[in-house]
Amino acid sequence: MPSLHGETFGFVIEDLLTLPADRPVLVDDFRTLPGDVAPLLKRREQAAFLLPTPEFRRRALGARFADPARAQANWGNSDHAIALAKRLARDELWDEEARRQALELDLPVLSVDGSRNVANLADELATMFHLTAV
Repeated sequence: MPSLHGETFGFVIEDLLTLPADRPVLVDDFRTLPGDVAPLLKRREQAAFLLPTPEFRRRALGARFADPARAQANWGNSDHAIALAKRLARDELWDEEARRQALELDLPVLSVDGSRNVANLADELATMFHLTAV
């Protein structure tokens, strides 16, 4: 998220360094770009970026903010359709930058389009990260 990019990444790293090193840790942080993560990796298989397709994000946010109370809680009394359009445009730019950096750094990207369920995505990540069932 551009407004928070870089501001909290150091705190995430500090927290991770306090965790036991004898097991995998999954970090989900939408504010972090591949260029920030790449210098910390020993192998490219240690990271993957799950990025929504524009259509998936449009469906997901459209459904989330279809509730007028939720939209008002986020955007106040402004025109909710305009606010959603601006949010989608901003997020699409962010996703494009994350994809561009991942490609440039040869880091894996999984496109999320709604065609796979969470279990399938988890299995794909487990395979990618060389994890086995416990």
